[in-house]
Amino acid sequence: MSDGPAPFFAPFPRRGHLLAGAGVLTLLVIYGSFVPLEFRSLSFDAAVEQFKSVPYLDLSADRRADLVANLVLFVPLGFLWLGVIDVDRRSRAAGWLALPIVVAVLIAVAVAMEFAQQWTARRTVSQNDMIAESVGALLGAVLWMMVGRRLIGFVRGLTATNERGVEVSPTRRLLQLYALGFLLYAFQPFDFTFSPEEIGRQFRDRIVLKSGGSVEGRIVANDRMAVRIATNDDRGVRTIAQSNILQLQPRKVVLRPFSHTYRNPFDAAWQIGSDVVLFIPIGMLLGYRRNVKRPFMKAVLLGCAAAAVIEGAQLFVYSRYLDSTDVFTSGLGALIGAALAGRFAIGQAHSETADPASSATRRVAAIGMCLLYTLPLAVIVWHPYKLVSSVDIFVQQFKQIVGIPFKAYYYAGEFKAVSTLMRNLMLFWPVGALLRWGFSPVRRGSYANGICVMAFAVGMGLVLEAGKAAMVNKHADVTDLLIYAGGALMGWWLWGVLTAPRPVAQAASKSG
Repeated sequence: MSDGPAPFFAPFPRRGHLLAGAGVLTLLVIYGSFVPLEFRSLSFDAAVEQFKSVPYLDLSADRRADLVANLVLFVPLGFLWLGVIDVDRRSRAAGWLALPIVVAVLIAVAVAMEFAQQWTARRTVSQNDMIAESVGALLGAVLWMMVGRRLIGFVRGLTATNERGVEVSPTRRLLQLYALGFLLYAFQPFDFTFSPEEIGRQFRDRIVLKSGGSVEGRIVANDRMAVRIATNDDRGVRTIAQSNILQLQPRKVVLRPFSHTYRNPFDAAWQIGSDVVLFIPIGMLLGYRRNVKRPFMKAVLLGCAAAAVIEGAQLFVYSRYLDSTDVFTSGLGALIGAALAGRFAIGQAHSETADPASSATRRVAAIGMCLLYTLPLAVIVWHPYKLVSSVDIFVQQFKQIVGIPFKAYYYAGEFKAVSTLMRNLMLFWPVGALLRWGFSPVRRGSYANGICVMAFAVGMGLVLEAGKAAMVNKHADVTDLLIYAGGALMGWWLWGVLTAPRPVAQAASKSG
């Protein structure tokens, strides 16, 4: 039998989708390696000589996240590029033969990127990065051979019956994908530590001095003039002037719940509320075991246990905080999710009758709700609402929107960059869902629909970015416009998956 690829009408995602994803991600990784695009003069011969003695850096725990980020970036590259070759083939021989070739090519790309970074002003060239990227490429390729085909089959199950002709709930599968994404987010930037010294440091406050060195202990007072800290060296309480402090690093382990001090009620509501909301889908997923609904209290207890395990495991992620408050807020989210589980087709999908084409009233309602949704978005994005002092400053800040994409995210650091990106994506999911509801309740989204959704999201985003330009310490950024558009497209797709008419499952046993 032929070992050729599957026909073009195979369900999503097909080889072409993997190829497009791999190509776009490769370009983004290459682009990201040169952000913020600040270059310096260097001759080619000098670059070659300099590259021959690229150092291996002894990175501190604070720099480990950057190293892990390079590894993590190349995992999906190895996964997708090998998937392009192996997907839908009857034999796995082509995949195993291509694995060393794919890894070798990606290692060559990693080395070329590091070599080219010598012409950049703010990037560090080291053996560490090349080793991390090479290991990431290998891990991604091996991961494809282990679970790649299963994952593709899982995603295809969102829009098709499984191989036995039995309908699978798309809601349940989406919740499972969300749970996987939640776990990845909970442990990023993946700078794991098992050193007793580094773990112990997370239980202590730390003050980094401008003169060099640091002081560790427990901060007992902090105001505009000075910080008082009870030191661990039995010297009692020291008072350190704010003018002598380079950085204040609070402890990363908070065992007393709800003891964190927020700057204002808005920050408190946002932090606590987002923790609750993010765990609601986990509670919905735990509300079912396969196709059987769990008892309500059992689902809630499982959700609380999952929250406690995830929060406890963050003790071993150096960049993350372990806060007992999150166990309570996540537990509340699990409770809400378990209560909502019975209202969705999680255990079993149902066929639906197609609704008639959306009317003009429905379209107007969808647009109106999207515009109304701009108000809570503005409340979140513009906070704390400190207006600039003049129109000239506003114009100057708004002009900065035409800048280098992802430059601000580069300076923000790995954890904050990922958190901000995920937040902005999720904030625009409702925009795409509302537009799908209003304009295309039954039909699959076309490319024209996707372009319209992106245009509408960019228009809303321009309003939000203009508002940011009018605020003190806010910056209009073209990167956020791109993320808003991506979030709206995701919302469009998710709503289509959840509401698409499902084909009636065929009988399992059919007379031959």
